[in-house]
Amino acid sequence: MKIKHLRFLGSCLTLGLVAGLILGTAACSSKPATTAPLASISIAPTSPSNLPVGSAQAFLASGTYSDGRSGVDISSQVTWTSSDPTVATVSAAGSAAGVAIGSTKITATLGAITSQAITLTVITANPTPTTTTSTTTTTTSP
Repeated sequence: MKIKHLRFLGSCLTLGLVAGLILGTAACSSKPATTAPLASISIAPTSPSNLPVGSAQAFLASGTYSDGRSGVDISSQVTWTSSDPTVATVSAAGSAAGVAIGSTKITATLGAITSQAITLTVITANPTPTTTTSTTTTTTSP
């Protein structure tokens, strides 16, 4: 009787293992849920302060999707553009660098969706402080 009991237990375990493998394989081969399409892109900051020549300003891109999700950071996925790269350039990471005095429009694009343009004004570089030394000479008459 003990051998029959062990065979039955072994059969149950084997059946359970096979069922687990089949179900696990089925779960892995199922299609992933589709993501909702991107509806809009917004850039922050919306009103950047004036950027001195030679300085950098970081921008962030947030996506809003058709399923209502919003505020999703997509900064590394978008293509950043400056309307006038002679005034400021923008890196792939969204960092604008002031090149010359003037204004340019910064946008972020992903697929067919482009953000509203943000105006970036580049101003003269911060002057380096200069020190002046004053020497006073005193003369006395005899």
